[in-house]
Amino acid sequence: SNPAFGQTVVTGTLNQLKITQSNGIEFAGSINVNNVKVSNKLKLNYLNISFNTITDVFSGSTKLTTPIIGIGGSARISQGKLDQIGLSISPLSPIPLGTTGLAISTGYGSIQYLSTPPPLEMTLGCHVVPAAPMSFEALGYLDLSCTYQLGTYFGANGKISIFDHYLANVGFKVWSNKFMVNGSVGFKNIIYGYGAFTIQKPPTNPIEMYGVFGAHLKMPP
Repeated sequence: SNPAFGQTVVTGTLNQLKITQSNGIEFAGSINVNNVKVSNKLKLNYLNISFNTITDVFSGSTKLTTPIIGIGGSARISQGKLDQIGLSISPLSPIPLGTTGLAISTGYGSIQYLSTPPPLEMTLGCHVVPAAPMSFEALGYLDLSCTYQLGTYFGANGKISIFDHYLANVGFKVWSNKFMVNGSVGFKNIIYGYGAFTIQKPPTNPIEMYGVFGAHLKMPP
């Protein structure tokens, strides 16, 4: 056996159970499958399925690793109609970004609100990592993405994670009459700070500017 595959784990959760005379038995829950060996060089990293017959929403996500590439996908079905699809691709060797010392480890995209309000929303993004082993391995990865909601807004976002822990996030959104920039920092739920600044032009009023800032510190036990 190949130790890289690890142990297969299957879990199931029932979150809600509702029995009524009008609708009969309704329920919500999830099924999660991890580390499935399909063949000697093919691995199902995970398969997550969530179902809710009460709200009629079903969703799932999966990732499959092949000898040359990792492929992930997601989908959501709402009220019997496909409402979201997503795809991610992770080459086994990150793609270098010229001579920057950085490389793209994962590219991803999604489209949601295909059949339900609000308007259609599209997102493209990537994970950026060091191109080669570095002494400062704690850099983790940088998650960059941009989102466009049809006829509504455009936004971009960047998030840094260290040792799989969120560290900082910064982004902006632009509407037809409003611009907002926001950011936050945090580490292991011990310290967290956030801020946002907005400029907008109401139809009949002068330009408005306002911001909100805050922070909290949690001492470990």
